[in-house]
Amino acid sequence: MIMRWFGFFLAFTSMWVLAQAKVETQAFGWFLGCSSALCWMFIANTDKDLPRFLMETMYFILAALAVYNWL
Repeated sequence: MIMRWFGFFLAFTSMWVLAQAKVETQAFGWFLGCSSALCWMFIANTDKDLPRFLMETMYFILAALAVYNWL
């Protein structure tokens, strides 16, 4: 249960950082998004929820690409 709240906190913080629209914090915001997606991937895998796992994997890959692009 605590892992779900941690994943939510990371996702919320990521969106808050990205919504500030400051160029110098974009890579950090996307890194938080990657971290959140990893948490939710772990949870989905534990729950044996394949569609959610695949969705979070897609988010993780795209967020990792965004980190790379901003660096």
